[in-house]
Amino acid sequence: MDRPTSGTRVRAVILLATFVLTGTATAQRSTATEENSRWISIESNYPDSHVYADSTWLGTAAEQIFRFPIGAKIIRLVAEDADSWSVRPVIYELQESSLAQGSDTLRLRLDFPYYYSLESVPSGAQVFLDNGDSRVNLGLSPLTWQTDSPVSGTFVFAKEGYIRTRIEGGAQIWNRHLASLTRDSAIRAPGADGVSVSEPGGKQWINYVAASAVVVGGILAVHYKTQANNLFDDYSETGDPDLRPRIQALDNRSAAGLIAMQAGITVIVFRLVF
Repeated sequence: MDRPTSGTRVRAVILLATFVLTGTATAQRSTATEENSRWISIESNYPDSHVYADSTWLGTAAEQIFRFPIGAKIIRLVAEDADSWSVRPVIYELQESSLAQGSDTLRLRLDFPYYYSLESVPSGAQVFLDNGDSRVNLGLSPLTWQTDSPVSGTFVFAKEGYIRTRIEGGAQIWNRHLASLTRDSAIRAPGADGVSVSEPGGKQWINYVAASAVVVGGILAVHYKTQANNLFDDYSETGDPDLRPRIQALDNRSAAGLIAMQAGITVIVFRLVF
């Protein structure tokens, strides 16, 4: 058998030393990563919400376990659905004591309030929350109401001259309810006694105004809603609070366009029926 030459032995020593040094460096990097980050466990009533450590996206709340950098200042949960941009982020400020080296996994329970967007056509209806044994006056539609627990009762929309409408509360984080109110047939309208009432030709302009409101209102509602959704995407990525007023302004304009469109439709239907 041939004896290994000195050159072969040198190469073997070099390869072994390289292997040892590489393994040591990898272990050191792994240790440094462990020292500069911590684990966090999050439970939430909105599993689809996005979790951020400062501006760094960690995943969705459904994943529950995350690694985050030790220098992070806040943990932030952001609603997943662009249509629910009115849902404010849930923010937890990290304390230095909770990030101390050697501490256990940080465990948090971060829940969103429950939001209810309450609208009606026509608007201006009085909205009540009926829990069976009690009734709470929430205000005039449209309005947004929030509570710490899901609503088990029903919302009642009441407006003079219209039949009261009831809608179940819902248990989602963002609940949007639109009540289409129907005129009360017990209220006598002109001509209800059998006497024909002719409409002066001068009132035809009402039909044109209503039709224009439907078209223009629909276009504006879509336009402003698209802009609001685009800004919401930026807000989800950056968490920039300065974007919220702009999003709200655009969403209000979209809602105004939608209300104008719905009002136009209501006027047209009413004039066709009566």
